Amino acid sequence: MKGRVVLLVLVGMIVTGGICLATPVTVEQILDSEPGFDQYRCGNGDFGWTHTLSAGILPGWILADATLTIRAWDVDYAQGERDLVTAEGTELGYLQGSGSTYSNTQMVITNLADLFADGLLDIWLDIDKYVGGWCVTIDKSILRYQYEIPPPPVVRADIVSVEVPAGAGGATGAPGGEVQIMIVNSGDTTYVGPCEVFAGLAYTTSWLPEAVTIFDTFDAGVIELVPGVPLTLTFPLAEIPVGLLDLFYARLVAIWTGYVDDDPQDYVGFFIRFDGMPTVVDYLPLP
Repeated sequence: MKGRVVLLVLVGMIVTGGICLATPVTVEQILDSEPGFDQYRCGNGDFGWTHTLSAGILPGWILADATLTIRAWDVDYAQGERDLVTAEGTELGYLQGSGSTYSNTQMVITNLADLFADGLLDIWLDIDKYVGGWCVTIDKSILRYQYEIPPPPVVRADIVSVEVPAGAGGATGAPGGEVQIMIVNSGDTTYVGPCEVFAGLAYTTSWLPEAVTIFDTFDAGVIELVPGVPLTLTFPLAEIPVGLLDLFYARLVAIWTGYVDDDPQDYVGFFIRFDGMPTVVDYLPLP
C-alpha cells in the first residue's frame, strides 16, 4: 500500500440555540409615573421603584454594563444634600444637581446580570440620608443597557486517523477485517445522536475527489462525542468485489485518458454521517 495520504477532511458542524445577532441590542426603559414620582418628598419620604427586564430576553443571554439616569428637581448637592440611590441593595451613588432646577444623575451598574437575576431591578432612594432638612422631587428614571445573545454551542467532528487491515487480491480489507476510525470533537459541546459510517471508492484529481461509489455501510448507532475526547469507531469492512474494482479502474482510464498533467489515483474513502451534521470524510489510497 502507498503511504497514507489524507486528501480532504470536511469538518462537520451542528448548531443549536437561538438566533445569533451581529451587534448588541440596546434597551432603554423610561419610568415617569411611578408612585412617589413628581412629589416633593423629604427625609421621611424615602421610596423606591422597579425596572423590569425587557420582554424577550432569555436566561443565559449576556447583559452588559448598564446606566441608570435619574432626573430630579431641587438637588442641593453643593449645599450638602445627600440623596442615596441603591439598586438591589447595592449603593450606586448620590443624586447630583442644584437647587430649584432639574438635573440628571447618571450612575453605572456594573453587575446588572446578577442584580437582574429575577428579571426585576429594585431601586431605592434614601432622601436626605444625613437628615439635613433637604427635599427632592423625582421626575423620571431611565435604565439603559445592552444584551448579547451568546453564540450557540458547536459540535465539530474531525477524523484524526484511519487504520485499514491489509487484504488480498487488491481489496482494502479481508472479510471480517476491522477498520478503526478515530474522530474527535473539537467543538464546545457534546454530541449525542446517530452515527453512520460508509466506505466507498473515489476517482480523483491529485487533490479533490469527484465521485464516490459506496460499497459498504455500518450503523454505529447512537454515540456520545465529548469535546476533546477521541472516539474510535470499529466496524467490519467487507472485501471490495472484484467486479466493482474492475469497473472503477475502467472509469479511471476512460476519464483520465489525455490528461497527462494530472495524477489520477484510486482511493478508498471513509465517510461518517451524523444527525444534522455534514459528512466527515477521509481518504486512503488503495493497496
